[in-house]
Amino acid sequence: MTVADYYEDRLAMQRSIVSALIYPCFLLTAAWFIGSFTYGIINVALSGFTGNGGGGGIQGIQEYIGVYIGFQIKAMTVLALFIVIALLLSKLGLLRWVTGIVSTFVWPFSTVTRKFGMARFFRSLSLMLSSGLNVVHSIKKSAEVTGNPYIERDLLQAIPHVQNGATLVEAFADSRLMTPLAREMLAIGEVSGKLDEQLNKAAQYHFNDANEALKRAVQILTYMMMTGIFLLVGALVVYFWVKLYGGMMDGLGI
Repeated sequence: MTVADYYEDRLAMQRSIVSALIYPCFLLTAAWFIGSFTYGIINVALSGFTGNGGGGGIQGIQEYIGVYIGFQIKAMTVLALFIVIALLLSKLGLLRWVTGIVSTFVWPFSTVTRKFGMARFFRSLSLMLSSGLNVVHSIKKSAEVTGNPYIERDLLQAIPHVQNGATLVEAFADSRLMTPLAREMLAIGEVSGKLDEQLNKAAQYHFNDANEALKRAVQILTYMMMTGIFLLVGALVVYFWVKLYGGMMDGLGI
């Protein structure tokens, strides 16, 4: 494996994640803008039907559009503030610990994060060991490449065992994130003397598995968002009719 292959794999991972998240992010954004706008329009329409507040008609809609734009400007300001805070936390190295809790331990994100992390780890470890670098140094740097502090911390627990003369299989025996298949590949590589080859196979296995897990996670998120949108539409319809009949009854003095 060459350095070019390593970076091509990393780029492929990044592209897979970004392309998979485009549609769910689009659904979430559309639900926010359309849902909040529809809620206000319903209130404007109800005021016109029931005669409460005198806010119906074209004039009421025009006034509401101005209010809605002002509301969205405030909402986007708050969002921008959160982004700035996130960037500051990222600069301080704290953000990854916060986001890592969700990405590492909350399903369905956890499967994707762990598989991609292990794929990066094995690719990097194979490259460094084949270059003749020290095993301890290779494990440390490869753990950093995972980009996840919790995965990194789990893998770094193997270093003291390696320093005490343990094999890689023995060193990673206490790892919660390394799969049994990965341990078998490590064992075969150490016994056969083809550790680099087995590490590459382990990396490819985790990479392929991560891509499948990513597809499933995106499907699950999409279904959840679609369900949420349907529930939102249903709630708006119920809200409209309940408020309409309630306002009409109040107008009739019933």
